[in-house]
Amino acid sequence: FPTRRSSDLLAIIVPQFGDWAAIDLFDDNDRLKTVAAIHADPEKSRLVKRLVGRYTHNPRYEPAIAQALHTGRSMVIGTVKEEVLEKAAAPHYLATIRELAPRSTVTIPLRTRGRTLGSLVAFWSQTPRRYKDADLPLFEELTKRAAVSIENARLFEREREIAAQFQSAEIGRASCRERV
Repeated sequence: FPTRRSSDLLAIIVPQFGDWAAIDLFDDNDRLKTVAAIHADPEKSRLVKRLVGRYTHNPRYEPAIAQALHTGRSMVIGTVKEEVLEKAAAPHYLATIRELAPRSTVTIPLRTRGRTLGSLVAFWSQTPRRYKDADLPLFEELTKRAAVSIENARLFEREREIAAQFQSAEIGRASCRERV
């Protein structure tokens, strides 16, 4: 999923619907990795940037997220408590997550064609606002559109790779015919 598109999606969310947000996608090895993140506070942006490309979610530490992705059902945590952070964050990222101070979070699976591609996660951290179930329809509509865009971008990339392989094979065949 191109960085520009993910940044565009996150810019719709932050700061109107969250203080910070991230997009996590499954890679070719079925690991859920943070591929984009944005924070409303420029000082905290460096913290979320630490997660991009490095943070791999682990179902052992994040069973609620794993369940949301498995079932395809969105999840709201109205108030994030310290014990939730300790259970959810991978140990080597716990300090960074604590600095980001999530107070409330929503996790929305990115699904298309019956397949989960990853998730969109948004957080309130600097404001007293809290997420509620009533917030889900907006996020779900955004993620439906994003999932289709992600899938289309992936299909386009695959087609481009196949075309390049065919072109390379044709050049090789043409070269062989010239030698004969």
